[in-house]
Amino acid sequence: MAFFHQLIANLEHDPAWQQDAQARGGAVSEVLKFAPKRMRLQHRTAEDRINQLETEIKQWQDRALLAETRLRFIEKSIQQIAAEHVRSLPKKIMD
Repeated sequence: MAFFHQLIANLEHDPAWQQDAQARGGAVSEVLKFAPKRMRLQHRTAEDRINQLETEIKQWQDRALLAETRLRFIEKSIQQIAAEHVRSLPKKIMD
């Protein structure tokens, strides 16, 4: 199995092979046609995990955006309240 991994790694760094693989629609699908069942299962599992992580990233990005929006709203509210209080102070205190 190590030989198989090494072979794939070597091929992936070969420019001629990369161009050929791109022309045929992707190296991974070509290699997996001949890969043992275990390798195909591992690949499928890895793809599922990648999709899951991409979904989680999107959820965390959405939460971060919502938090930033709320913080900006709070900041503006505090600035408005502070400005109103400064304007309402008697001029004697300001001088």
